[in-house]
Amino acid sequence: VGLGEATHGNKEFSQIKHRLIKFLVTEMGFDTVAFECPEQQAKKINDYIKTGKGSEDQILEGLGYEVWKTQEVLDLINWLRDFNSTSGRNVRFYGCDVDDQTGLSSIERDKKMAENVLRVLKEKPDSKIALWAHNAHVSYADSSNFKALGRNLRDELRDRYISFGMLFNQGSTNARVGSFETGKFSNKPTPVSLEPASLGSYEYFFAQ
Repeated sequence: VGLGEATHGNKEFSQIKHRLIKFLVTEMGFDTVAFECPEQQAKKINDYIKTGKGSEDQILEGLGYEVWKTQEVLDLINWLRDFNSTSGRNVRFYGCDVDDQTGLSSIERDKKMAENVLRVLKEKPDSKIALWAHNAHVSYADSSNFKALGRNLRDELRDRYISFGMLFNQGSTNARVGSFETGKFSNKPTPVSLEPASLGSYEYFFAQ
């Protein structure tokens, strides 16, 4: 199950995804969380949720990107640690992103992320994986300029992969402005104010 978000780092998206992962783990038997973060660095977090060793101050470094270093993401990691220590089950944590993205196009990056997720599934074929990433990554997007991680998974897994995008109607955020298709983004976050969604859009409909 791919769990997307319209923008990284938002409190609300993170809290919703925490609740969904909790449901998938406790009620649906999911045993793996795959995160849009560097593969090697995420091993520190997997060790933390399995053994409890490490400190909260250090553990978020395992996520690599600044956008994940939030209280809400830490709350999820601590919940996974507590669940493992009390449930008798073993939920695993993996980073699906590429450790070195130098020279990679968006298409190449998403293909490698999909390969990483599929490798985790190959290690334990009966695994159920909750995948945390941006909407663009978990989607079924497929064009000449961009083939999403989710599209690659859908091609391989068919209806065994499903994705959920997350939207919001209006608000403000700090964002690196750019395009997934070109792979080019501004270096620094820019304050962006979003007007209410237009009539007829999904955002408008759900906001009602």
